Amino acid sequence: MKRWIACCCALALCLCLAACHQDDGTGHVITLEGLAAPTNVDPLLAASQSELTVVENLFEPLLRLEEDGPVPAAAESWERSTDGLTYTFTLRSDLQWSDGKPVTAADFAFAIERAVSPETKAPCARLLTAMQGASERLSGSRAVPLGVAAPDARTLTVTLTRPDEGLPVALCGPAGMPCRQDFFESCAGRYGTGRDYVLANGPFTLRFWSEDVSDLYMRLNKNKAYHGAANVLPAAVRLVFNKPKEESLARLAEEETDACLLTADDLAALHQSDVQTLPYNSDCAALVFNTRPEALTAHAGLRLALLQAVDPDALTGRLPAGCLPAEGIIVPGRWYGTARYATAAQPVAADLTDAHRRMDEAVEALGADKLNALQLCCRKGQVAKPVLDVLLQTWQKEFGLYVKTRELDALQWAAALQNGDYDMLLCPMGNPTLDTLGVLQQFGAGKEAVFPYADETFNALLAKAAAGTPGDVTPQQQAEARLISQGVVLPLYVQQAAVAYGANVQGIGLNPYSQALRFDQTAKFS
Repeated sequence: MKRWIACCCALALCLCLAACHQDDGTGHVITLEGLAAPTNVDPLLAASQSELTVVENLFEPLLRLEEDGPVPAAAESWERSTDGLTYTFTLRSDLQWSDGKPVTAADFAFAIERAVSPETKAPCARLLTAMQGASERLSGSRAVPLGVAAPDARTLTVTLTRPDEGLPVALCGPAGMPCRQDFFESCAGRYGTGRDYVLANGPFTLRFWSEDVSDLYMRLNKNKAYHGAANVLPAAVRLVFNKPKEESLARLAEEETDACLLTADDLAALHQSDVQTLPYNSDCAALVFNTRPEALTAHAGLRLALLQAVDPDALTGRLPAGCLPAEGIIVPGRWYGTARYATAAQPVAADLTDAHRRMDEAVEALGADKLNALQLCCRKGQVAKPVLDVLLQTWQKEFGLYVKTRELDALQWAAALQNGDYDMLLCPMGNPTLDTLGVLQQFGAGKEAVFPYADETFNALLAKAAAGTPGDVTPQQQAEARLISQGVVLPLYVQQAAVAYGANVQGIGLNPYSQALRFDQTAKFS
């Protein structure tokens, strides 16, 4: 009897202790699905949302960009000289690499040197051109010493040739993430391409990177050497790549996965009331005209006629689910240096009388037979058919034009862009992987041009934007307005996306600059 009573007491004590222990959401593995598989997580080469998400969690930059601007991260403080030409960053004293060695100012200096090396071809290099010697380095010359130095282990100085208040913002991203020279050189050109070629200083380390195409995933383990490790909530993050969206949504509904990256169409089909969402503007979709000299749509009057015939209200009423009308081709609110970008463009106004006048002139100049050969191309699986129908039906009704449509796979799309084998494209503008200037530089005459546009005014504005400070977006706004007013591009809609996550998950972060996801403060409750 006494033994039975003792056992009951022991059981009651265990139940009491279990009841008293509340799950605080820490120590779990967080699983996210829906990202495309990354190929390189070198911070200076990362381009896709998946690569930038991995980088965001593996590396801690000098500063971190929050909604209101830069805040301390690896640097505990920074100062700007009275003339605005020198920035001095003081590092935290407790910084470590994931192998236990200290992170020093020399590691940040080496990363900045790599960023402005022409061999690296870093997208962030344009944000550093105010730095002494940066433009010369990018052009292949070392005639001017580079304005970055590490006078001691905790002090980094950056010297500029002109004041640039956007520098702290630039150092919130890949340019501000450290790279240890001895480790980089030991990788022999493979830095960032596999588990053994990544050394982290952020909240997580790269524990596993699958090479099995049927089961592509990464596991990021909590970095015990990270100075804020005690405040990192998950034990690990599992990023699952290239899975069919329907399967991911089903696993999310069954709580077999914790979060899933969704498009606007996916959100419209998501009916679970217990699923939370973190929405954000992903990209802008637009109609782009081919302005190469040999293209029919190089005729400005033809482009403007087609656009003037379109009723903007008809387009707005047929937008894909979850999408918003676009005023420009750059996602609203994107940062460029110290400024948030806002379009200053005005759309081509609908005017049927003027549209018919311009079309008559185009027919006389080009010939009716040629105009009936116009082609509009789009990517397979990325067609907003209701929007496309509005355009095609309008042109047929008003002008008797039967514009042919072609859906292209990835290889056909790349060939069409390279060869100019299209008249019009319905396509995304590349906001997730490009900064605001990069979106505009897809047009123009530079090597970055995807949609060449030989217009002196536009290209002069692009050159002015590239030479100016990253805090001045006026030349970019003028360049975008020029594209739209000349009928080179018709902004259609802002594409929305979201992270959907279970009711038992909280604290997924979103970098407002790069759209990368962050998990160090993500809690999961059993």
